[in-house]
Amino acid sequence: MLKSSFAILFVSLIVTTGCCKKKLYCNPDGLTIIITGYPRLDVRNIIVKKYATGNHRKALDSTTFIYSGTEPIVLNKKDTLVFKDYSTTSTTISGVYQGNDWDIYLPGTPGRENYRVTSIVDAEHRFEMIRCSDHDTKCLNPIGHFVVNDNWKQGDTLWIEKKK
Repeated sequence: MLKSSFAILFVSLIVTTGCCKKKLYCNPDGLTIIITGYPRLDVRNIIVKKYATGNHRKALDSTTFIYSGTEPIVLNKKDTLVFKDYSTTSTTISGVYQGNDWDIYLPGTPGRENYRVTSIVDAEHRFEMIRCSDHDTKCLNPIGHFVVNDNWKQGDTLWIEKKK
């Protein structure tokens, strides 16, 4: 009798701990930015300014990103560069995320092009249920929609293409 009680207790302990789930809250994911059609020197530096949502009169912060990728330069060929290959020394801005409005300024382009990113809406992936013993899983809440220069975009990628 005592052995069977211990066996039942042992089995129920394994079952309850094996099925334990916890809620892992997801971090906001950044906007994927791809810059294409420009000569490398025109987009070597990018200035990103952060604003309070709906208030573009005064920037909360700004930083300059410098291309630090390893893509070779091919003469007479336009580049396609990914924003993650740019680096900055800023500790407060590491990309374009939900919760603020943003200006992406290309000072090296002939028209000194500016892209205003607003109304960033996430994909509502707020959390995941994971095993209690899982300490390695990472969770991101991707961007679902955003507005760039008053144009609604779906997805999480902003394509900045050279204007013709």
